[in-house]
Parts: sequence; C-alpha cells; structure tokens
Amino acid sequence: MKTITDSRYLITRFLSEKIKEICKELPSKRILDIGCGKKPYKLFFSKATNYVGIDKRSASADVLGVAECLPFRSKIFDAVLCTQVLEHVEKPRKVLREINRVLTDNGVLVLSTHGFWIEGHEPTDYWRWTFQGLYKIFNESGFNITESYSMEPYPSFFQFISLFIPVSLIGKLLQVFINLSGLILNSLGNRGPRLHVVHVIKAAKKSKQIYEKT
Repeated sequence: MKTITDSRYLITRFLSEKIKEICKELPSKRILDIGCGKKPYKLFFSKATNYVGIDKRSASADVLGVAECLPFRSKIFDAVLCTQVLEHVEKPRKVLREINRVLTDNGVLVLSTHGFWIEGHEPTDYWRWTFQGLYKIFNESGFNITESYSMEPYPSFFQFISLFIPVSLIGKLLQVFINLSGLILNSLGNRGPRLHVVHVIKAAKKSKQIYEKT
C-alpha cells in the first residue's frame, strides 16, 4: 500500500481494505487476477492452489493477454479479481461476459473501477462509472451484485485534491495533511453529495443468463 505522503494513499487504502474484507469469504482454490500488474492482492489468497495473473504487458503476469478474450476454458475459476481495469477496456460488456464464462457456476467476481478520476492517466482511458451504470452493465452481463462499496465523499474529495500537489518535500508534508483530513472527516459520516472516486463490487453469476447482443 502507498504511504501517507503519497498522492494515491486514500484510494489504495480504501481498495486494500475492501478487497481484503471481501476476499476473506471467497472460494479460494482457483483464482484469476485480470490486469494483475504486480499482483498486489495475491497475499489475500494464501490458500489458493492456483493463482493466475493475466495482463497485457506486466512482467509479473503468468499469462499475457487481454480481458476481452480470456485464453481459458469455461467454468474453470472459483473467483475472478479485476481491479481498476474496466475503465480502460473498449468493450466493458464483452469483458464481463468473458469473466462470466470462465467462472464456475458458484464463482464470484470482485471488481473495482473508477467513479470520477483524472483523464489520460493511462494510454487507454475510456470510462467513468456511477453505481447505477455498474448495476445495469453487470445485470446485462449475467451477474447479480451481492455487495457494493463506494469510497466515501470526504476521502474522495481529498483524494482528488491530492493529485494536484507537486512532488517535493513541502508537497509531501501537504499530502500528509490532506490525507489525514480525508480520514478524520470520514469519521463524521457520509455527508454532502454522493461523490465517489472508486467503487468495489462483489457479484455472483445468475442462475439463468440472458445476454443482450453487443
């Protein structure tokens, strides 16, 4: 996780806490990590007998590939982890349907994606999501959302501000103040407008899948 002097401290803290909480109850034998990067969440699956990471270019990936066309047999994974990927793919419905295909009938998907965020932070950066939009696309792709978490308004607000702080000694001190402010104000409750920089979703496959044509 990032340190409190980092500009992405609040969002990485939120993601780590929520994903760890969700993964405690996941089927843990065969895990697929889509867009795995350096596999920061692998430690949450210490009991997994098969943890497979797929990415387009990461040296840590076990398989090189893209989320729109997963090179795996159907119904092979007990759980799929897909963090901060959905906003970067051209066809998000196709990605979700591919995930649905490789999951076992009782499989679980854990996915995170941006609510609002700066643009152009990756070579491909296509989408921002509301929870209503996520519910709609998950439902159309054969999933029922069973749990959902959105980063609270105060931390989201301060997380966004922190992205504009210059990297310097003074900037690091200011980052500490901003990050602590977000955490402290969050303890006051979810006041104000619904403002979320990131969402975390846990979803299960529908027993009967009816897909719309892409």
